[in-house]
Amino acid sequence: TAVAARKSSSINFGYNFSFTGSLAGVGQQFRPFIQAACNEINAAGGILGKKCKEVDIDDRSDPADGVINLRQAYASNGAIPSMVGFVTLTAGATVPIVVKSNSVAFVSSGSSEFTKPVHFFGSKAKYIYMSQPPDASVGYSLALAAKKLGFTRPAFVFTSSADEVPVVAGVKTASAGIGLHPAISVTVAADQASYGTVVARILDSHPDAILTELDPATAGTFFSNLVTASGGLKIPFVGDNISTTTSWYTAVKAALGAKTITSKGYIVDTQAAAPGPGLTVLKKAFDALHSSSSFAADLSFGAPMYDNMTQCALAMLQTKSTNPAIFAPDIGRIAGINGAEPGAVVVHSFAEGELAIEKGKNILYLGASGKFDWNAKHVLLENFVIAHYKFSGGGLAPGKTVAVISTNDLTKALG
Repeated sequence: TAVAARKSSSINFGYNFSFTGSLAGVGQQFRPFIQAACNEINAAGGILGKKCKEVDIDDRSDPADGVINLRQAYASNGAIPSMVGFVTLTAGATVPIVVKSNSVAFVSSGSSEFTKPVHFFGSKAKYIYMSQPPDASVGYSLALAAKKLGFTRPAFVFTSSADEVPVVAGVKTASAGIGLHPAISVTVAADQASYGTVVARILDSHPDAILTELDPATAGTFFSNLVTASGGLKIPFVGDNISTTTSWYTAVKAALGAKTITSKGYIVDTQAAAPGPGLTVLKKAFDALHSSSSFAADLSFGAPMYDNMTQCALAMLQTKSTNPAIFAPDIGRIAGINGAEPGAVVVHSFAEGELAIEKGKNILYLGASGKFDWNAKHVLLENFVIAHYKFSGGGLAPGKTVAVISTNDLTKALG
């Protein structure tokens, strides 16, 4: 059959993200990182004599549509041993299908079901690896950042979107634990024409800061209304890594101006790995695509997906199998979940890993994102930094670090 022919000449790597709908654009925004991974794999000769084939799956920013398109992808392409992506809005519906199909899922969503995979997915939990820290840890970090920055009465401003529910819960839980008392807590519907009434309520509560995670369109409108109502931005704000994306910066810059963002804003984001050989390899592959996306601004989401694809490909090489039941456990070994394997050679790219494996060596992959600190449940925990924003490419990134929130702090918060 045609499907069998495709399977025999290539190995499918799925990319499940939002290309249309309310989150339209984010799928295309991070796609260059997926392309870079496939290009690097194929340039080195592929995997077990087969080429890496990217399979894009649009969840349309809707769980029901995401399920339909995912099932269609399996029907059209046959086996998809590995898949990256998954936004929080749709992951709860799509990831179960992926793991029931015996595919490895590298999940960018930080929803609670992925922090306790055995509880939700039973024996299939071995196929789930988190690519981003849990959303609850993001919320906790926002609250702790406010405390470390000396704010005592912040306003909590989030949307009512399902993907922000765990972040909001984390903010509120951590705030109660550290004695941070919000001046006001509001959730707003996304993408409204105006937030004037909400802005008035916030200003009447006299907060000393704003803790927030808003999608680009909502953030642009909200901050525009806030500036109009208060005669300029007079209240500092603290955002998370959503605010580093090019689309967020473009929307908010129109409302605040670039200088105000860097002078009044703080970002809480995962602590970036020190620049190393793995990042150099990715940058070269990325630049070869002549992508319009911003490398630095999109790195915190894009680099882990690039690395996950590379880890998966190396695990296939190491086990000489494209069957997830066989190669999935080696993903953790390659990442050093329990420490480096005996005699492991440190590698920074697929090509380096392939060469070491051909020589019969164990490997420890340290790619563009550095080391993945997965725990035994494949939950990713990382230090967070509190920093002012700085300009980076076409967007924003953490600038000079003000303080660090450790994984020990997060472990206590997450339980």
